[in-house]
Amino acid sequence: MVRLVTQAEFKGTDVVHQEDQRIDYGPVPVGGKTLVLPIKTVVETEVVPNGDSQAAGKYSTRHTFFTAEYKNYQPAS
Repeated sequence: MVRLVTQAEFKGTDVVHQEDQRIDYGPVPVGGKTLVLPIKTVVETEVVPNGDSQAAGKYSTRHTFFTAEYKNYQPAS
């Protein structure tokens, strides 16, 4: 594994209150070797759409929860 890139794309007007990422690693057989590689990613966010977090009183939030599982690793050719 050379690199793992996770990139969130929020709107320019959104205010991100929270972004949590967790990457689980584990032993994976690849090309006759056992390597420790990412096996699962979990991302949770809380965003205020349209940047209205400074509004007096109430404002809306959007919560997202993403998971990704990695498998079928192969040696680079």
